[in-house]
Amino acid sequence: MNDKELADAVVALGIGTQVDYPKSSDGVGFYHTPEDDCGESDGVYSTLFVRDWRVAGALMEKVDSCYPEKLIDEQWQVTASMDCMPTEWIQNDSLPRAIIEASVEALT
Repeated sequence: MNDKELADAVVALGIGTQVDYPKSSDGVGFYHTPEDDCGESDGVYSTLFVRDWRVAGALMEKVDSCYPEKLIDEQWQVTASMDCMPTEWIQNDSLPRAIIEASVEALT
């Protein structure tokens, strides 16, 4: 799943919001992090949104368990579960993004 799809899935779960402005010409999208939901900032690109520890933390609070494991330098593997049903392991070079993706998989 690409960054924009993941960011949209996070917003659908009630974490953060999508920003209507400024418009992105490349379709990347802008998002408010959970702490910026007051709408005072212009938001961040989906790439930054899905690598934000505040977003990862908010999602970790929604799942029953989240297990990160460092594979090699800058390579993480994470599983998250709901009701003792683990999701597939998610691998990524960014630990927050791996946590976010695993949590989204567990919650959907």
